[in-house]
Amino acid sequence: MKAFLIAALGAACVAGAASANEAQLADKTVVHVGYDASSVATPRAAENLLGRLSQAAMQACGAFPGSVRDYKMTVMRSGCYQQKLDEAVAQVDSPVLSQVYQAEGSMLPASGG
Repeated sequence: MKAFLIAALGAACVAGAASANEAQLADKTVVHVGYDASSVATPRAAENLLGRLSQAAMQACGAFPGSVRDYKMTVMRSGCYQQKLDEAVAQVDSPVLSQVYQAEGSMLPASGG
């Protein structure tokens, strides 16, 4: 089984931190997503994996299953989410997953600006 990480650095400042760099390092989130060849063997399986990657990108960028819907939508519109999902799809390196991802419009809702 293969696994990879989705990591993001938060931009929030932590009180008492000596610098912005220390604050970012303190706020690093890593999410592990396991998969194997069958996870990308068919478009349906790739859709399932893409959903898991999307959830992992959400978590890496600060939204969790218990987060309110509006916050989740804000995270999905963020550059962090898009970057992490792009990186995860590229890291899996599957033509089937890439096709599903492109067909679903990168799963990114239209942003207001």
